[in-house]
Amino acid sequence: MAVAQTAFARLALRTLAAAGRPPVDAAPAPAVNVPAEISAPNLPAVAEPIQSPPPIQTPPPAARPAAKVDWFALACCGWLAGVCFFGARLLWTNARFRSRIAGYQPVADAAVTRLFDDCRAAFNLTRPVQLI
Repeated sequence: MAVAQTAFARLALRTLAAAGRPPVDAAPAPAVNVPAEISAPNLPAVAEPIQSPPPIQTPPPAARPAAKVDWFALACCGWLAGVCFFGARLLWTNARFRSRIAGYQPVADAAVTRLFDDCRAAFNLTRPVQLI
C-alpha cells in the first residue's frame, strides 16, 4: 500500500512539474509496517488488463425499403371524394330550393300566361313549364 501511495505522489509531482506549476509541499506519507503473514503474495506492480470476450456480432435488422406513394391511386381517391362532396352539396341545395318554392302559387293572369306560352313556342320547348 505504501508503494502505491509513493508511486501516486511521484506521478502527481511529475504532472505538476510538466504543467509548469511548482510542486506543493506535502508531508511524506507515513510508512506502514505490515507483518509478512498478512501481506499479499508478490504481485506485479501493474496488473495486466483483463481480456474481454469479443462482442457478439448480430446482423443488422432487415431494413424495409421506404414505402412508395401511388400518386395515381391518391389522385383517384381525391377525385372521388370531390365528386361525392359536390354531389351531396347539389342534392342538398336542390332539396332546399324545392322546399322554398313549394309554397308559391302559379301565376293566374291570362295575359302573362299567353305571353309565356308564346316564348315557350319560340324556343321550341315541348314540356310544360309552370310560371310562379
